[in-house]
Amino acid sequence: MDPNKTIAALGEFGLIDTLWRPLSRSKDRDVILGIGDDAAILSVTGDRHLLITTDTLVAGTHFDLQVDPVLLGQKALRVNLSDIAAMGGQPRWYLLSLNLPPTTPLSWITNFSKGLAAASQEFGVTLVGGDTVSGGDRVQIGITLLGLGEPGRATLRSMARPGDLIGVTGTIGDAGFGFAVQQGRYLGLSEADRLFFQQRFLLPTPRLSFGVEACESGVVHAMMDISDGLLADLTHICRASGVGAAIQTEQIPLSASGQRMVDNFGIEALESALTAGEDYELLLTLPPAAWQRIVEIGQQVGVSVTKIGYIIPAPPRVEVYREGQIHQVGTRGWTHF
Repeated sequence: MDPNKTIAALGEFGLIDTLWRPLSRSKDRDVILGIGDDAAILSVTGDRHLLITTDTLVAGTHFDLQVDPVLLGQKALRVNLSDIAAMGGQPRWYLLSLNLPPTTPLSWITNFSKGLAAASQEFGVTLVGGDTVSGGDRVQIGITLLGLGEPGRATLRSMARPGDLIGVTGTIGDAGFGFAVQQGRYLGLSEADRLFFQQRFLLPTPRLSFGVEACESGVVHAMMDISDGLLADLTHICRASGVGAAIQTEQIPLSASGQRMVDNFGIEALESALTAGEDYELLLTLPPAAWQRIVEIGQQVGVSVTKIGYIIPAPPRVEVYREGQIHQVGTRGWTHF
């Protein structure tokens, strides 16, 4: 191995495939699904599977310490809840790991805990352990969430099929705009739009009820949550399933505030909506004959579902069309390295 090669050359998913995936290969019959999806699945009883997922937030990368720590506490838990939603599971317990520099104000961590408590109560999950350390000069927040799922019900990234329609819940791009506003970009927005975007960035809504109902319906082939950006996460589905995808920019669901962004800032804002990430909406594929059923499920739980394209045969890539023509997008989404 080249001693000068860095982890940036492999990237997050290169590290997973090269180093971590081999560690997940075992003959343990209780491991139903290991590395590679929104959550692992373990068989713990005859009628329930254990779902496990984890996320880490790092100050200066995922959040600014000037952000209200109450909201940050809520977000730290909500992003994990979204992974369980993508697997159609019921969240139950979580572990909290913190790296806190010694200079961290007590008031900051106290308010952070208030946000965690609020999200815990709202979504019915319980803190059951964790660890707190002090090292370096940046706050780091790690949450491992455990949930329960019905055997055979989880919707995996690897099950998309050519001919499937592609759908998304809610609206796309708002959280990315919120992060950009937090960084001082997109000046001149109305106060109402600015606050809306920041709220969507800091308080994502995990689509738990929709995830459960969609899985129980049996009509969804593949599903995952949108964290790295619509294009990046759809590419993850394509690679896992060995298929391609084609989407239309005109069909991407935008909020009223998001539409004003695209109207005012053009292609830059449109591509941000496609790639910025942090939406924590659900991305799914299903046969055309089942589309009305999934719309009805959305209506039952109060979540809009929008058709944005369709799955095509391999190679595993996402084709973006705008006004009937292929549109080349400069970046494909969030990358850690």
